[in-house]
Amino acid sequence: MFLNIPLLADWQVILKQQEILVKDVLLYTTKIQIIFDHQIGQKILKYDKTLKGELKPKTTGTFELLCVHSNGTVTNLLRPGINEYVNDCSFLLNWMQTSL
Repeated sequence: MFLNIPLLADWQVILKQQEILVKDVLLYTTKIQIIFDHQIGQKILKYDKTLKGELKPKTTGTFELLCVHSNGTVTNLLRPGINEYVNDCSFLLNWMQTSL
């Protein structure tokens, strides 16, 4: 059996607070975004967290970028015919060929 208690809620205030919360979250996420400038055909190195030790290299490869997607992810070429889809571009480093 339900009690006969009227439900009183100020929906305008609730919507306004929700709008403020969403704006705060959006401002925070755009503040922490890092902009990456990758281009198709660019050579990159991939940072590998699993490689431990002082003398071991921390990066692998030189990989060629095949596609840069609109959401910031990239597709790179591991070997001919084998592609890799990378979600987190913070592990990619630009590779610059040095002349000796």
